[in-house]
Amino acid sequence: MLVESECQADQLEEDIYEDCYLLGSEHDPAIFDLFVQWLYTRKYQEKEELVESLASRKSLSSPLPNSEDVSWIIPPDGVMDWAVKAAILCWELGASLRAKGFQNYAMERLFEALSSPFLHPLMANLILHTYEVENEGTLYGTSPLQRLIQDVIVRNWGDDDVVDHVAGEAWSNLLKTCPYFRKVFISATKQSLERRRNQQISLENYLIR
Repeated sequence: MLVESECQADQLEEDIYEDCYLLGSEHDPAIFDLFVQWLYTRKYQEKEELVESLASRKSLSSPLPNSEDVSWIIPPDGVMDWAVKAAILCWELGASLRAKGFQNYAMERLFEALSSPFLHPLMANLILHTYEVENEGTLYGTSPLQRLIQDVIVRNWGDDDVVDHVAGEAWSNLLKTCPYFRKVFISATKQSLERRRNQQISLENYLIR
């Protein structure tokens, strides 16, 4: 079975019954379709359009664990490129399935999307979302997904074509809420935009071994 060949056995033993793999409601069925595409072709084809932000989906906008409600941080009408959103949701599905090959492919697609001109700049809700979905390291930014999005944002801070600076209050409140992001952000933005961009980021640093 293709799913079994890509997912770690102990996860399958816990969650698979009568040849059906059970996924939580946090995963959009459309993203599982992309996983099935990848299983058979080693690639997926997402749509090319703008979509509602991650934060606008109820299943993806819960407050940080053990914290006060932080829903006010997130701009309610944010949109993002579908290529970015699809890659993030695919990476998270791969994490639930423990399918690191799919996670790495999704990371390649995300890296490519974040390295290309955007139809819509990145918003604060992306950082908040990646902190919410992690079961471990929630406050410390340990996952490759967290680190890549964070690194792209701080590297390009000051460029309105890459980062949406309009919702200044959202960024300010986010810096108060997420200490690891605040530490990285303050350290990085002591340098000029040009100098930060001279420091190249490599896909290899965000793949799962």
